[in-house]
Amino acid sequence: NNDVYFLGTKDKYSELLIKEGFKFINFNLSQKGKNIFYELLTLFRLLIIFFKLRPDYIFSFTIKPNLYSLFFAYFLNLKIVVNITGLGNTFINKNFINYFIIQSYKILLKKSHYVFFQNKDDLNLFKKKKLIKNNSFDVLPGSGIDTKLFNSFHSKNINIKKTNFIFCGRTIREKGIYEYCEASKIISLEKKDVEFNILGFNDYNHLKNKYNHINFLDSNNFNFDSLENFDCLILPSYREGLPRSVLEFSIRGIPSIVTDVPGCRSIIKNQFNGLICQPNSIKSLVDCIKIFLDLPLTTRSKMSYNARKYVIENYDENIVIDKYLNLINN
Repeated sequence: NNDVYFLGTKDKYSELLIKEGFKFINFNLSQKGKNIFYELLTLFRLLIIFFKLRPDYIFSFTIKPNLYSLFFAYFLNLKIVVNITGLGNTFINKNFINYFIIQSYKILLKKSHYVFFQNKDDLNLFKKKKLIKNNSFDVLPGSGIDTKLFNSFHSKNINIKKTNFIFCGRTIREKGIYEYCEASKIISLEKKDVEFNILGFNDYNHLKNKYNHINFLDSNNFNFDSLENFDCLILPSYREGLPRSVLEFSIRGIPSIVTDVPGCRSIIKNQFNGLICQPNSIKSLVDCIKIFLDLPLTTRSKMSYNARKYVIENYDENIVIDKYLNLINN
C-alpha cells in the first residue's frame, strides 16, 4: 500500500480528494508573492513537510512549486519529477526575477529524476539552453482531458443567426486580453450578427467600462454545461504550456482561434480544427475572426468535428496517467 499526499490550498476539490482516501495537507503558496518573510516561512514549512514524509517521489507543477520542491529534493536526496506546465512570461520579459528563475532551473533541474514538458517548444528551448539532463525528459499532452465525460456528445449545433465568440481565462496582458477586446470592438462596429463574451477567472472591472459591447460572464455562477452554446474560443495568448481552455472547448466540438506561439500551435492546426493568428497583433486577430465568420457552414461543421476528434486521439488523460505510472514502475 502507498500513501499519496497532496499539498495545496483547501477548497472543494481537496474535499473530493480526501473522500477518495488521499491524504491532504493544507499548504498555501502565493504564486506571485514577493514578500520575503512570507516566502521564507513557506520554504520552512515545505522543508518540514518533506523532512517528515521523506516521500519516494515528489511530483511538482508550475514554476514556484517546481523551484521550491527541487531545492529541498536536492538537499534531502529525494526523487522529484517536475512538470513544466508553461513558462508564463519567464522567457518573454527580461528582468531580474525571470533571470533568477532561469538560472535556478539551470542548477536544480539537472538534479531532478525526470522532467515532463507540455509542449515540444518548451522542451527544445530548455535543451537549447542546456537546462536539462540528456534522456530524462518527455512531452505530455498537457494535463489531458477525461474524454469519457463527453461520450454522449455527437455534433455541435451551429447557430446560423448569430456567431458567439468567447475568451476564457485570466484577463491579464499575457493572455492577449487587450487584443481580444480591441479586435472584438472593431468587428462589432462592422457586423451586428456577432456576440463577444469574456469568462474570466480574476477581476475584470477595469475592462467593463471601456468595452460595453462585451458580455462579461460571472465564473462563480457560470453553468459550464452551457459552453456548447458558443461557436468559437479566442485565445490570443503570448505563450502557453498547453491551454486547458482549448482542450475543454475542442472536446465539445468548438473550434479555436489562437496565436502562433508555443502551446497554442500544439493543439490547433490552421484551417483544420481552428485558425491561427499572429501574437500581439490586433489586425491579425481581426482578420482571423473575419475568416471564421465567412466560413461556409459545411467547413465550420468539419472544423468542429476535427476539433473534437483531434483531442480524443491525442489528449486523453489516460496518456498522461500511463506516462506517470510507467515512470514509477520502471
